Amino acid sequence: MKKYVSLLSLLIIFIAIIVSFNKNAQIVSEVQGVEAYTPKITIGDQEIDVTTQTICWTMDVCMGSVSGYNLDETMTTNYVVKSGETLKIKFNDKPLPNTINLKIEELPDYHEQWSYKQRDDLPLFNYFLMLRNTPSYIELPNEQGTYTYNMLVYWHGEKKTIQGMANYRFSITFQ
Repeated sequence: MKKYVSLLSLLIIFIAIIVSFNKNAQIVSEVQGVEAYTPKITIGDQEIDVTTQTICWTMDVCMGSVSGYNLDETMTTNYVVKSGETLKIKFNDKPLPNTINLKIEELPDYHEQWSYKQRDDLPLFNYFLMLRNTPSYIELPNEQGTYTYNMLVYWHGEKKTIQGMANYRFSITFQ
């Protein structure tokens, strides 16, 4: 009888832990605050500041404002780096964005797009994947010059609705 009571107690504790993690996973799958999260961007050991334009943040705002937005072409701080380095982009705030589109203004044919794993299908499983977030590495152009990067980033909610959208800009000169 003691064996069954012990097993039942362990089962109840296990279920409580799963419910707690699942609740955290649901909370983590919704964007928080009023402004888009700012990624950490580095080249080598130099941190690059980005200009952030929040196009919409939270599902209520995004549902009415996604069409007809304009991307700001604000001036950015220019960073001088050596060619041959790698650009590292990492979002530390949760939830991670779903889709990132990266363009370089001076190279019209250049376009990178990548996605983080969908987190809404299995919130508990994907919660652990988000905790193990690894940065994205981008090769830099080989030619010397100044390049302005634009990152259009999307956070999706349930049923693929947009709950966040932001544009990030930064400028780099390669020597």
